[in-house]
Amino acid sequence: MRNNKNATLILFALLLFVGGLSSCKSPKQSTSSAISLESMNAEDRFNNILKSSVSYNTLSSNLKFTLKASGGRSISLNAQLKIVKDELIQISLLMPVFNSEAARIVITPDEVIFFNRMQKQYVQESTNTLKSKMKLDSNASILEVLFTSFDYYSLEALLTNQLFIAGNKKLSSKDWKKLTYSENDYLVKFTNVDKVNTKYHFTSDYTDRIQETLIVINDNAQLVCKYSDWKTITNDENFPTTMKFLLNASGSNTNVDLDFKSVNLNTKFVVDNKIPNKYKRVSLQGALGAVRQLL
Repeated sequence: MRNNKNATLILFALLLFVGGLSSCKSPKQSTSSAISLESMNAEDRFNNILKSSVSYNTLSSNLKFTLKASGGRSISLNAQLKIVKDELIQISLLMPVFNSEAARIVITPDEVIFFNRMQKQYVQESTNTLKSKMKLDSNASILEVLFTSFDYYSLEALLTNQLFIAGNKKLSSKDWKKLTYSENDYLVKFTNVDKVNTKYHFTSDYTDRIQETLIVINDNAQLVCKYSDWKTITNDENFPTTMKFLLNASGSNTNVDLDFKSVNLNTKFVVDNKIPNKYKRVSLQGALGAVRQLL
C-alpha cells in the first residue's frame, strides 16, 4: 500500500511540474535589488537580457526536487533534468536510497509521455489533446488550469531562465517592440499579453538577469517563478541554481523547488522515450483521478 502511495506521489509531482508553464494571478512584487540600474532604453535593456541568458544546444543537471502541496503534503526526491533545445525536455524522479528511476516525463512540442516505472504504466497524449480534454472554469483543479495553457517553448524558457513570448520558438533583437517596458530605480519589467489575454511579466535588475517570471491567466490562478543562487558554469555564463515555483490555483497553493547540483551545457547524453512492451497504457483521466485524491 505504501509503495502505491509513493508511486502516486511521484506521478503527482511530475504531472504538476509539467504544468508549471501555464497559470497565474497577479501577486505583490517581491523581487528587489539594492543596486541602482544603469540608464538604458528599452531596446538596449531587452537585448542585454537576451545576451545574459545561457546559450546551449543541450542542458543537463542532477537536481533535488521538492514539492509541497496544499494540506501539508510534501515530497523531496533526487531528480535528473535533460533538455535538447527546441526538441525535448526529460525529467526523471529517483527513488530514495536506491536512486533508481521511479517516474519519467518526456515533453516535446507535440506530445507528453509519462512513465510510471513502479506500476509499469504510461500516459501518452498530444499537446492538442491535453488542451481539448481540459475544461477551464471557476471550479477547475490545479491540473486543469495548468494543462489548458500547455506550451512547450514556455516551459523550456522557464527552466533555463529565458525571456519568451508564448508560442514563439525564439526571440530576435527586434521583439522588444512586442513587450511593454517599465522600470524604477532598481528593477525592470517587460510584459507581454497573448491572444487569450494571458499576461507574462519578466523582472530583471542591474545584472540584466531575469530574477522573476510571473504568468497571469485569470483571477483564479497564478504562477511565480523566482531564480537565485547564480553560478558561473562556462564561458562566463551564469545560471540560477535555485528555482522556486509558487502556484496558486482555485485557492490552493503548491510549491516546487529545484536545486541544481550541477549544470552541464552541450554535453552528449542519451534520451530514451521508447515505451517498453510490457507497459500498460492508461488514460490521462485515470492518471489525474489518482492525483486528485492527493489534492
